Amino acid sequence: MILVPHLFRSAIFDPPGDAPPVGEVRVLNITLTTYRAAYGHFPDSLAELGPPAAGGAVDEHAANLIDSLLASGTKRGYRFVYLPSSARPGGPLDSYTLNADPQTDDHRMHLYSDERGQIHFERGKPASAASRPLM
Repeated sequence: MILVPHLFRSAIFDPPGDAPPVGEVRVLNITLTTYRAAYGHFPDSLAELGPPAAGGAVDEHAANLIDSLLASGTKRGYRFVYLPSSARPGGPLDSYTLNADPQTDDHRMHLYSDERGQIHFERGKPASAASRPLM
């Protein structure tokens, strides 16, 4: 068991409202990999990672792997854009790009990731695979 002093607890578990959503991007990368392992392809949309409608079954169209807010594509002042693709026409979705961009202040950090899991960032403009990686 790791003990976190009370003084540091809020800084670790409750990031400031303007903090970039690095944790959400990591969660999405892990969740997308989990979904692909279960269903043999990446989902068509983030919504397919979310919970099923009330009384609905968990399946590849509602995998119940993330909360409904993140599945909607917006959370903590950021917009998450997920774009799946296939290496061959008509083939399974085998790659993706994921961007997290601030909804209001463009000078905040922008994030990018893909199926490789590395997170890249930019300040003041959208990030891409060519952007600096987070350590």
